[in-house]
Amino acid sequence: MRLPMTLAAQGTGRGNHPPWLGFTLVEVLVVLLIVAISAAVAVPNLARATGGGAGAGAVARDLVEAYHAARDAAASRGVPATVTLELRSGSYWISTPRSAAAEDTLRHGTLPLTPSTRLSGGRDGWAETMFDPLGRSRNEPVTVAEGEDRYEITVDAWTAAVDVRRP
Repeated sequence: MRLPMTLAAQGTGRGNHPPWLGFTLVEVLVVLLIVAISAAVAVPNLARATGGGAGAGAVARDLVEAYHAARDAAASRGVPATVTLELRSGSYWISTPRSAAAEDTLRHGTLPLTPSTRLSGGRDGWAETMFDPLGRSRNEPVTVAEGEDRYEITVDAWTAAVDVRRP
């Protein structure tokens, strides 16, 4: 006749205690950390893909980022950097002089314009902002408008600080 085995005899390693059927705190925290990192990466990309955040505010933010990149490039390379913006399409590029006859394009892109977003300012459909290595700038103000939502973006001539105002 065979006797039934107890939990202790089955090799649970816990004496007379029943085997644990859950997760440890460390395992739960690791899973939560992985989910949080995945969400932090996915949410901005999903918002951009679905058009969330598009509009005058998003265009103004992207243009300010381009201005900051040009200002940083001028300071780090020791040469002037220029942001050239085509107002009709929202295309821009950041360039620095390579020689007297040529330029290096450091970055280029297109602002996320919606059909109702309008850019104005500059001359003849173009706006240029130049940053020199000493922290000064020469700026043509740009206005971003979508319906009643308006942002005026200027750069201080002496400090190269970017200013966004809602007139």
